[in-house]
Amino acid sequence: MKRDDLTEKLLDIKREKGWSWKHIQEEIGGISPILITAACMGQMKLPNAQTQAATLDRLS
Repeated sequence: MKRDDLTEKLLDIKREKGWSWKHIQEEIGGISPILITAACMGQMKLPNAQTQAATLDRLS
């Protein structure tokens, strides 16, 4: 799956569940909330520890 596809899937989950960016940031944690949002939007990569916390299976 490409980065754009992952971003779109995450945004779909966010909309379906009515989550705020703050909720997603708290679920992933460990780094700056701004960096988490940028990574979710496909603008940068998460460190390995946060990547595990951000798996689509866990968030969906």
